[in-house]
Amino acid sequence: MTSLANLRFRLLLLLALFLALAVAVGGRGFSGVRTAASSDDRLPVVAVPGYEVSLFTSAPLGLKNPDSVAVDGNRVFIDYQNVTSKTGGDGKFSTVVEYNFGGQELHRWNVSGHSDGMRIDPATHLVWTTSNEDGNPTFGLIDPKADTVTPYTFPSPTPHGGGYDDLYFLGGKAFVAASNPQNNPNLAPAVDRITLNPDHTISLTPILMSTADLNLQDPDSLSTDGNGDLVLIDQGDSLIVTIANPGASNQSVSTLTVGTQLDDTVYPNGSGRLLVVDAGGNTYWIARDSTFPTGSIYTEAPNDSGVTNFVGTVDPSGLITPFAVGFTKATGMVFVPATEGDD
Repeated sequence: MTSLANLRFRLLLLLALFLALAVAVGGRGFSGVRTAASSDDRLPVVAVPGYEVSLFTSAPLGLKNPDSVAVDGNRVFIDYQNVTSKTGGDGKFSTVVEYNFGGQELHRWNVSGHSDGMRIDPATHLVWTTSNEDGNPTFGLIDPKADTVTPYTFPSPTPHGGGYDDLYFLGGKAFVAASNPQNNPNLAPAVDRITLNPDHTISLTPILMSTADLNLQDPDSLSTDGNGDLVLIDQGDSLIVTIANPGASNQSVSTLTVGTQLDDTVYPNGSGRLLVVDAGGNTYWIARDSTFPTGSIYTEAPNDSGVTNFVGTVDPSGLITPFAVGFTKATGMVFVPATEGDD
């Protein structure tokens, strides 16, 4: 059995075991397995011993399909894609909702199109949002204090022919993933530095070029490994791409192949909790009985992966071990240090 097939087999075996436990649990807890009941008649989210799952919030009435999550101090922002076109062709909007850590809604804003990327600028505390990851991308800048949404315009056509997805702030710079490239092999930028101009246009500086050898066909999520490196999840290619010294003359790139498609991936460090969005409508806290080890990698798999709908860990060889299942579609995830998550 090949290593990839062996990984897939192990994942399927673990998931089958956990799902069997979920059926037995029915939301009541069983043999140390930690659960969070669903808000409807779906199975509860189940975690193995050592982790505890609790419900943070459910989608407000009239909003659907939560996707990204971002935290700023004691505030949580979740974007709801509602039912919108990934290319913005239907003229509809998504909704960003601000919560406190008790899961109570504080404010909401509409942004054009199918919202898919959302981050908080740590310097200004403004909320950056990208929409329409498959094409015709749009951008909205939310000022929570002023209660405003300011649109910005991407270059058109985009260099890679697709849209833009996740954002990330690192080292005083902002980066964006260039999603849904239109050529195979993809020889266009896969990650850009993004700059907002005073005239409400956007400038893009290529940081990571796709190549015939690398051929990144699905740039998706961005994060950092905690060592100053930028991390790109190339979802469709089941690849974790680490960019050391992004944008500098000594930039270097390394890759790690995993056994299934991944979505948001984080590198927690110390005491805290994961905040995990399920597109089915719920957002969950996942706590660990002990601190999160330095250098650990936590990831999630959406419902279009080869092995679906789990949160798990990734070891240095690319082996994935699920520890929580029962999601409808695991999408957004952030690590919230204990000092921020306790108010």
